[in-house]
Amino acid sequence: MKVLLLASSIQHFEKKIGKVRNLDRTIRSLILLGFKKKDIFIFSAVPIPRFNDISHFVNNVIVDCDKSDRSGLVFQKIIKRCQFNDDLIILLSDYIFNTSDFETLLLQKKSCALVSEIKKVKENGSFLNNISGKIEYFENFNKFDMPFYDFNGVIKINKCDHNVFNNSNNEPLIKICTNIEGFRLIDPQQFNSGINGVTVLSKDISGGSFAGLHKKLIIKKHANKDGAKKLNDEINWLKSLDGDVAFKFPQVIDSQMTDDYSYFEMPYYKLENFRKYLLTDYFDLDDFDFYIKKILDFVFNTLYQKEYKYLGDEWFNKIHYDRVEDRLESLEKNVKKFNMISSYKKISINGEKFIPLREAIHIIKNSNINQIVRPQKLHRIHGDLHFQNMLIDINHEDFILADPRGEINGSDIFYDMGKLWHSVNGKYDLIHTDISNYEIIDESSDELFINFKLSDEEQIKKYDNLKIRLWEILSEYPIIKYDVNSKLKMEFNEVMHFSSVMIFHLKNDEVENRAVCLYLSAIILANKFIKNYIGDKCY
Repeated sequence: MKVLLLASSIQHFEKKIGKVRNLDRTIRSLILLGFKKKDIFIFSAVPIPRFNDISHFVNNVIVDCDKSDRSGLVFQKIIKRCQFNDDLIILLSDYIFNTSDFETLLLQKKSCALVSEIKKVKENGSFLNNISGKIEYFENFNKFDMPFYDFNGVIKINKCDHNVFNNSNNEPLIKICTNIEGFRLIDPQQFNSGINGVTVLSKDISGGSFAGLHKKLIIKKHANKDGAKKLNDEINWLKSLDGDVAFKFPQVIDSQMTDDYSYFEMPYYKLENFRKYLLTDYFDLDDFDFYIKKILDFVFNTLYQKEYKYLGDEWFNKIHYDRVEDRLESLEKNVKKFNMISSYKKISINGEKFIPLREAIHIIKNSNINQIVRPQKLHRIHGDLHFQNMLIDINHEDFILADPRGEINGSDIFYDMGKLWHSVNGKYDLIHTDISNYEIIDESSDELFINFKLSDEEQIKKYDNLKIRLWEILSEYPIIKYDVNSKLKMEFNEVMHFSSVMIFHLKNDEVENRAVCLYLSAIILANKFIKNYIGDKCY
């Protein structure tokens, strides 16, 4: 699938939504949804201001100052020039991107357009109605039957429908599209509010566990076999919460728990997660400070106040070293790519030599560092406290914490801190959304050479700044402030998280891009931890 952004004026490039240019936000949102640079095209009728700001994200930019409209005739020429032979998304560049609405469009099998029902009289625009299955286009309010809709600026055209433009003229693009057989008008508000739910599509929504998620007015979260026990723990944990804590977590409306299949139903919160707001530049550093402080105030001052007895060294080894060893063994045994990578005794990433992951974990396990990182007591924690699981209510300046791990007997606060830290330090957000990539350069000798790219410099710089601010904010809380080993404990847990998470991100293809990028990050972080805290020299 290809995406074409059509711009006809300077204002379409310079218009800001909040504190970021709308075009920049649109491109970042497309990348977040899984589109690659080579699949995003910009057609502009004006010279593009500050072109370098977007050149990192798109490879295909066409400037033609003689074609200033958005007609079918212009589009016909664009199709021929770009040789589009795929399903195509057309975005008018003044469209204010909404990832949830866009996901609704992507789920449609037929060609369609995003619209919104008009509630009051408007003097001009591109209006449509759909009476008895026939879509009509009009620009005059003297000609309409209820209900009628406003075109929102997004069209999906299947490749089999491109021929509708073969004999097109200067009529508006949306008007020509209404001639496509089976063409649909999609109003996301109506589509999402009825009994026909929407399966979650965006990569930053689908979590890293065995549990599936279906999105309706009520969400049903379910799991079988491998994930049933974990989901049972989550259900029991949510049901155990006191009132002063429960209101910040999903409410269990109904549930069923067995060893083979479990589910629970909860309200559908129409909220975006913290990660999405950060990756699309909707939030700046001040917004980050505001919401992360609200969340951390709650977890430190309320959630973590319940204490539990330490469960012993066997428990500690089980949640860290046994977990890592079992999952690495499963990867190496069942996934060809990991069997190959793990067979090398030497590995070079971006020209720097590293100890392989298993050896690095062995060094950490057999060091004196464990006397420091073992907790003296346990607390009630979230268990998966990273940006994706923080749902932000910008209208009420509030939040919901989703997908808790369900540690009914408590766990280590620094287990949570490691999850939080892995978002900004290890850049988990960039890998989990498939922004990162790797390339094997040489596997012919006894050493494996790999190039690994997390993201563009701008995103990395942004997350580095978030890391600085997060540590400054964390350091204000007594548990962190008065523990001289707090960063060591946090980074130990981060290494364990990265080293055990790959199994949840397999795609069963030959590349396994996301899982391998997570594996490479685990190698880098484990080696850095050894160098900083244990003292053994790497290669």
